[in-house]
Amino acid sequence: MDTTERSLGTRHKVLEQAGKVFSEKGFRQATVREIAARAGANLNSVNYYFRDKEGLYRAVIEAAHEAIDADEELQPARDPTLDPKLRLRAFIAVFLRRVMGGQDSAVHVGRLMMMELAEPTGALDMVVDKFIRPRFRLLGEIVRGLMDEQVSQQQVELCVQSIIGQCVHLVNSRAVTSRLMPYLTYTPEDLERMAEHVSEFSLCALRQMGNGNGKGEGQ
Repeated sequence: MDTTERSLGTRHKVLEQAGKVFSEKGFRQATVREIAARAGANLNSVNYYFRDKEGLYRAVIEAAHEAIDADEELQPARDPTLDPKLRLRAFIAVFLRRVMGGQDSAVHVGRLMMMELAEPTGALDMVVDKFIRPRFRLLGEIVRGLMDEQVSQQQVELCVQSIIGQCVHLVNSRAVTSRLMPYLTYTPEDLERMAEHVSEFSLCALRQMGNGNGKGEGQ
């Protein structure tokens, strides 16, 4: 392995471990020292590639954006030829899996986004532009396909916020929910059940919009 390959390998390892540490601890509690140790790199190399912790954090966000754009998991939600009800179900399921699922890179990205929402950093605008706004628009497109034409864009966006709010609540209330509803252990099967419930609950509400004449009526 030549010097260039070793250099790229070190940078990749630092980015990978930084994504995990930032998603576990948030930007403020994470340390470059811990990230470097996990990556088997020295502090000087981290500073060389990324300048400082904020530069590393922004690089993690950029890498995560590229990875998710290439990810096929969200493709059913993006497919305009599919039934909007199926697209909604797919969107919600992916959201919950990415924030409360296992330990793969997509899950770390989801948790990183939740950390940024809870404790915004100087990279918030970047996170909104690269992650949140595109998905907000995607969900808005899906919701629009489930509602009457006379429903205003403002109503559509409020419905989007309501759907996202249900998902975020399931994430943030996990410690309480596990005590109130001990049968929910947040297994992959539980996440699918939650996604199905949020989807059906939201569809019922959307059917009532526009004087009860929503496109999902009777379906």
